[in-house]
Amino acid sequence: MLHDVSGLVDGLGGAVGAAVLVVVDNQGGGIFSFLAQATMLPADQFEQLFATPRRHDAVAVARALGHESERVKTPAQLRTAIEAGLSSPGLSVVVAQVPPREDNVRIHDALVSVSGRVWRSTV
Repeated sequence: MLHDVSGLVDGLGGAVGAAVLVVVDNQGGGIFSFLAQATMLPADQFEQLFATPRRHDAVAVARALGHESERVKTPAQLRTAIEAGLSSPGLSVVVAQVPPREDNVRIHDALVSVSGRVWRSTV
Protein backbone atom coordinates (compact mmCIF):
# COMPACT_ATOMS: atom_id res chain seq x y z
CA MET A 1 0.00 0.00 0.00
CA LEU A 2 2.73 2.45 0.91
CA HIS A 3 4.37 2.10 -2.52
CA ASP A 4 1.08 3.13 -4.15
CA VAL A 5 -0.29 5.46 -1.49
CA SER A 6 -1.13 8.15 -4.02
CA GLY A 7 -3.97 5.90 -5.17
CA LEU A 8 -5.73 6.76 -1.92
CA VAL A 9 -5.74 10.49 -2.62
CA ASP A 10 -8.90 10.45 -4.74
CA GLY A 11 -10.60 7.55 -3.01
CA LEU A 12 -13.32 6.42 -5.41
CA GLY A 13 -12.67 9.35 -7.70
CA GLY A 14 -15.95 10.45 -9.23
CA ALA A 15 -17.66 7.12 -8.59
CA VAL A 16 -20.40 6.70 -6.04
CA GLY A 17 -20.84 3.71 -3.80
CA ALA A 18 -18.65 1.88 -1.36
CA ALA A 19 -15.36 0.04 -1.67
CA VAL A 20 -13.10 -1.63 0.83
CA LEU A 21 -9.36 -1.89 0.33
CA VAL A 22 -7.90 -4.75 2.39
CA VAL A 23 -4.21 -4.31 3.07
CA VAL A 24 -2.38 -7.48 4.08
CA ASP A 25 0.14 -6.34 6.67
CA ASN A 26 2.98 -8.85 6.49
CA GLN A 27 5.64 -6.38 7.61
CA GLY A 28 7.04 -5.86 4.16
CA GLY A 29 7.36 -7.63 0.83
CA GLY A 30 6.01 -11.01 1.85
CA ILE A 31 5.83 -12.15 -1.76
CA PHE A 32 9.62 -12.24 -1.88
CA SER A 33 9.70 -14.78 0.97
CA PHE A 34 8.63 -17.39 -1.60
CA LEU A 35 11.61 -16.76 -3.88
CA ALA A 36 15.08 -18.31 -3.75
CA GLN A 37 16.77 -15.23 -2.35
CA ALA A 38 14.82 -15.68 0.89
CA THR A 39 17.01 -18.67 1.72
CA MET A 40 20.14 -17.70 -0.21
CA LEU A 41 20.83 -14.43 1.58
CA PRO A 42 21.56 -13.78 5.23
CA ALA A 43 18.34 -12.72 6.97
CA ASP A 44 19.44 -9.12 7.54
CA GLN A 45 20.35 -8.64 3.87
CA PHE A 46 17.06 -10.19 2.74
CA GLU A 47 15.16 -7.82 5.03
CA GLN A 48 17.01 -4.78 3.72
CA LEU A 49 16.94 -5.66 0.02
CA PHE A 50 13.66 -7.50 -0.49
CA ALA A 51 11.30 -7.42 2.47
CA THR A 52 11.89 -3.70 3.03
CA PRO A 53 9.65 -3.51 6.10
CA ARG A 54 8.06 -0.14 6.75
CA ARG A 55 7.29 1.29 10.14
CA HIS A 56 4.51 3.57 8.90
CA ASP A 57 1.05 3.10 10.36
CA ALA A 58 -1.12 2.26 7.33
CA VAL A 59 -4.30 3.02 9.30
CA ALA A 60 -3.01 6.51 10.14
CA VAL A 61 -1.98 7.08 6.51
CA ALA A 62 -5.45 6.13 5.23
CA ARG A 63 -7.15 8.32 7.83
CA ALA A 64 -4.85 11.24 7.00
CA LEU A 65 -6.14 11.00 3.43
CA GLY A 66 -9.73 11.17 4.66
CA HIS A 67 -10.75 7.51 4.68
CA GLU A 68 -12.26 5.32 7.36
CA SER A 69 -9.66 2.78 8.41
CA GLU A 70 -9.04 0.13 11.02
CA ARG A 71 -6.63 -2.68 11.84
CA VAL A 72 -7.94 -6.22 12.33
CA LYS A 73 -6.27 -9.33 13.66
CA THR A 74 -8.79 -12.15 13.17
CA PRO A 75 -10.90 -13.46 10.29
CA ALA A 76 -14.06 -12.52 12.21
CA GLN A 77 -12.83 -8.94 12.66
CA LEU A 78 -11.94 -8.82 8.97
CA ARG A 79 -15.42 -9.94 7.93
CA THR A 80 -17.04 -7.37 10.24
CA ALA A 81 -14.79 -4.57 8.97
CA ILE A 82 -15.49 -5.41 5.32
CA GLU A 83 -19.24 -5.52 5.94
CA ALA A 84 -19.08 -2.17 7.74
CA GLY A 85 -17.03 -0.62 4.94
CA LEU A 86 -19.43 -1.83 2.28
CA SER A 87 -22.35 -0.31 4.15
CA SER A 88 -20.75 3.17 4.21
CA PRO A 89 -20.24 5.37 1.15
CA GLY A 90 -16.71 5.97 -0.03
CA LEU A 91 -13.47 4.10 0.42
CA SER A 92 -12.63 2.23 3.61
CA VAL A 93 -9.22 0.75 4.31
CA VAL A 94 -8.89 -2.38 6.43
CA VAL A 95 -5.38 -3.34 7.50
CA ALA A 96 -5.26 -7.05 8.22
CA GLN A 97 -2.43 -8.11 10.46
CA VAL A 98 -1.34 -11.58 9.35
CA PRO A 99 1.12 -14.11 10.77
CA PRO A 100 4.83 -13.61 10.11
CA ARG A 101 6.05 -14.11 6.55
CA GLU A 102 7.93 -17.28 7.50
CA ASP A 103 4.69 -18.83 8.81
CA ASN A 104 2.95 -17.92 5.56
CA VAL A 105 5.63 -19.74 3.54
CA ARG A 106 5.38 -22.83 5.79
CA ILE A 107 1.56 -22.90 5.52
CA HIS A 108 1.74 -22.43 1.75
CA ASP A 109 4.28 -25.23 1.38
CA ALA A 110 2.13 -27.56 3.49
CA LEU A 111 -0.97 -26.79 1.40
CA VAL A 112 0.94 -27.37 -1.84
CA SER A 113 2.20 -30.69 -0.49
CA VAL A 114 -1.27 -31.84 0.54
CA SER A 115 -2.86 -30.75 -2.73
CA GLY A 116 -0.11 -32.60 -4.64
CA ARG A 117 -0.79 -35.80 -2.71
CA VAL A 118 -4.54 -35.47 -3.31
CA TRP A 119 -3.96 -34.82 -7.02
CA ARG A 120 -1.68 -37.85 -7.37
CA SER A 121 -4.17 -40.09 -5.56
CA THR A 122 -6.95 -39.20 -8.01
CA VAL A 123 -4.96 -39.70 -11.21
